[in-house]
Amino acid sequence: SSDAYKEDNNLTNILHTQTNEQITIAQHAMNNGHEDEIFEKAGIAYAFNDSNSIGGSYQYFKSLYGRWNIYGKQDINRNGMLEGAVEQKGTFDRNAGPRNVVDIYYVGKIKKLKIDFNSSYMFTKSNEQNFLEETSVQVGDRQVHSYSNQRSRLYAAKLLFGYAIGKGELTWGGEISHTQSSGNYRNLEQYVDDSETDIQENNVAGFVEYGMPLGHLNIDAGLRYEYVNSDYYSFGVKQDDVSRIYHHFFPNVSLSWNKDHWGFQLSYNEKTHRPSYRSLRNFMQ
Repeated sequence: SSDAYKEDNNLTNILHTQTNEQITIAQHAMNNGHEDEIFEKAGIAYAFNDSNSIGGSYQYFKSLYGRWNIYGKQDINRNGMLEGAVEQKGTFDRNAGPRNVVDIYYVGKIKKLKIDFNSSYMFTKSNEQNFLEETSVQVGDRQVHSYSNQRSRLYAAKLLFGYAIGKGELTWGGEISHTQSSGNYRNLEQYVDDSETDIQENNVAGFVEYGMPLGHLNIDAGLRYEYVNSDYYSFGVKQDDVSRIYHHFFPNVSLSWNKDHWGFQLSYNEKTHRPSYRSLRNFMQ
């Protein structure tokens, strides 16, 4: 496929200092670009019988060409007086892919035991090259060249069982995943420090739940356990201040009632929100 992009944006920031000065930064940016890419997907499925089937799919993505032209202007005013004006123009070249995604699944039943299994594998990479030329009477002219590369990989699998017990059904299973994302950034002029990072995360989870109907009432209760080991490396050295190990239990209870056109539900569950790597560091940029 072939896609064309065009943007025209205006942004104004007003800052008030502790000395009662007002600084206004007005930005105008115009971008246009063109990208050619290829995307293919294939899948297959086979049913052994009414209760057992297996299948899978494969996806491939690759950008063949991608370039954006950048034009911009930035005016800085202090208390209504022009302090600096900067004009910018440049190019942004991006090469994305290949991205490979493989998914497989099995759904089946052995007597009263239900089985649901699925797994995924993904690998993708990309690289970018940026060139920006800035001209300004007040702050001077400069050129900025930057380069970046990114590699990401994912393995994930989930296995779920279900078994009828009494009037309800007991479900249990587990999940595992491994992700790795590595990248580097280089600025030729060294206006911005170079970076080289490698983030690896392993996640293991187990869960159990039981649900049972009682007339117009349905009751569900369960428990989930998660273990996460996340390691952050910078230039090959592990950063202990942002590397973490998490392990938590997450209970959940749900009570629902339905009759005719009426319905009622009450539920309780625990969730967590983990901080970003930036928030864990000893300093903020």
